[in-house]
Amino acid sequence: MSEDHDGHIPTPDYSHLDSTDFERVYEPSEDTFILLDALQSERHHLATQRPLICVEIGSGSGLVLAFLARLLSKQEQLVCIATDINECAAQATRKTLERNRVVGDVIVTDLLTSLSTRLSALVDVLLFNPPYVVTECVPGSRGLESAWAGGERGRHVMDRVLPEVDRLLSPGGVFYLVVIEENDPDEISSLLETRGLTVKRILSRRAGRERLVVLKASKLRDFYHNYLTN
Repeated sequence: MSEDHDGHIPTPDYSHLDSTDFERVYEPSEDTFILLDALQSERHHLATQRPLICVEIGSGSGLVLAFLARLLSKQEQLVCIATDINECAAQATRKTLERNRVVGDVIVTDLLTSLSTRLSALVDVLLFNPPYVVTECVPGSRGLESAWAGGERGRHVMDRVLPEVDRLLSPGGVFYLVVIEENDPDEISSLLETRGLTVKRILSRRAGRERLVVLKASKLRDFYHNYLTN
């Protein structure tokens, strides 16, 4: 998977996944591709930060983490970790990483439940394309529904992760989150900012009736403040 003449990274190969897989695993869609585009736009920043530990919550097909790994291919000793509560999605992620020659660990767990303590203050890049669709109730399924059903305001799962972000990120760490306007991106930004993070919208796009937004939250402000004052 080589770069084109403009330095763009092509979409990782996921041709090994077929319609049968996508009956159980979330198929890459507009929300997936806006996150890829956002990461491409952040390429210079990411290269400058030289991240070591990259984590994707709810990896689904594994496309996003494979793309990030390729984007950071010049970074030595890169550690890629994917989690998903859906065992079929975890298997799909493993296959996608292998297909694209990415070394990574894939763990079946609810969000970061089994890793949260061990990853505290260590995550350089945290990715989350959450279940954001507004639904009347949240199913208890570990199957395909868990990839998109977000409950009231589409925030049921998202709101479990947001309070943990500042604790998980390394001093120069960054968090990329996909949301829609119905999730109230401004309120999400405020919640993260109250925990000392700097938040901005880096990309938005209309996809059917949805307005997709990618938020970027980082600890860079605190990182540079500590650097300049020490």
